[in-house]
Amino acid sequence: MMRALLWVTGVLAALWGGYWVVGSRAALSGAEAWLNGSNVVYQDVSVAGFPNRFDVTVTGVSVVDTASDVGWSAPFVQVFAMGWKPWHLIAALPNEQEITFQDQRVSVESARMMGSLLLVPGADFALSETVAEGEGLALHSSLGWQVAADKAVLSTRATGQGNDHRFGLAVTRIAPGTLAQDTGLPAVIDAVRVDAVLGFSAPLDGHAGQTMPQVISVDLTEARLDWGDLELVATGQIAPDAAGFAAGEVVVQVTGWQALPGALRALGLIEPEFEPKLMQGLTLMSGGKDSVSVKVRAQGGQLFTGPLPLGPAPYFGVISTN
Repeated sequence: MMRALLWVTGVLAALWGGYWVVGSRAALSGAEAWLNGSNVVYQDVSVAGFPNRFDVTVTGVSVVDTASDVGWSAPFVQVFAMGWKPWHLIAALPNEQEITFQDQRVSVESARMMGSLLLVPGADFALSETVAEGEGLALHSSLGWQVAADKAVLSTRATGQGNDHRFGLAVTRIAPGTLAQDTGLPAVIDAVRVDAVLGFSAPLDGHAGQTMPQVISVDLTEARLDWGDLELVATGQIAPDAAGFAAGEVVVQVTGWQALPGALRALGLIEPEFEPKLMQGLTLMSGGKDSVSVKVRAQGGQLFTGPLPLGPAPYFGVISTN
């Protein structure tokens, strides 16, 4: 009996070892194919973790989106998958990374940064869910500004409706530093939260390097800012117009609106000469109450509240028809 048990154990161990070898080779070739088929530059990619995991390590990694001129780089990225469910990936990022865009470099430091990615089993590797968490975050720009946050959590989940994914963001205890000086508000933002459904032009799957999915719609369930006595809650729907600028309408409920015009001016979101006009408009709209509802319309590349222009609308980029 013991001999038979040992024989069965040996056979199972050999089979599992063979599975790991085959799986590790598949993981390596898959990682290389994805990396080489995208705009990612890297020094080396390897697989370890025998016998229970597939640990993929990519060193000297960087990626640049030539369309938006945004880049990201890190000394390494590690992706782990358990042998019995290789479609569930866990990523570990280094404590120091760098983001580049336009004319500045931003170093990203963290006490911990992890991510989880759940794929749909199959040849297309379609994205099902993602979660990214960072703690003890600090951003330092080459232009001199700094931002810190206690914790940030980003999540996405496929809705099952076309190429839609639900997007969630929660950031707590944000210290904007010099970016928010002279706002008259506390030095720390209590929380920023976003819940939205994003529609994409193509599936988020293993072919994304070729199809280049773009955001084609945003259904904003709620975006919330809690900053001292100022509270903003926004809902609405927007989508890029033919020129790539946001178009649509968002309703913003503002509590403690008296602090808003000065904060927007200090943040550089409105021109100084527009501050008294906005204050006058909010005073009339509030009817003496501490809360006011403001409709923000995005049209023709500009933002408006009523007939008043607020500034340029967010830019999505021109949607490719290929």
